[in-house]
Amino acid sequence: SLYISTTGILPKFQNQGFGPLLKSWEIAYARYHGFNRIITNCRKRNARMIALNRHFGFRIVRTIPHYYLEPTDSSVLMELLLDHAN
Repeated sequence: SLYISTTGILPKFQNQGFGPLLKSWEIAYARYHGFNRIITNCRKRNARMIALNRHFGFRIVRTIPHYYLEPTDSSVLMELLLDHAN
């Protein structure tokens, strides 16, 4: 499993296509290196990241309460199972 701990785009560079580009690269990297799945998590309130992950086929595995501090928030744990036919 490849665990992605942080994916972020500075606000001044958001809405320019860098999020999908970076997510595509992460998935290509995982496939190239033979990983069978990708695990990532993000703040529950980060609807844009959750939507981006879902767009690429990630599914929500579970929500972890009080995962983040300052500000306190739950984490949404997501995974993408990879096939290597592509």
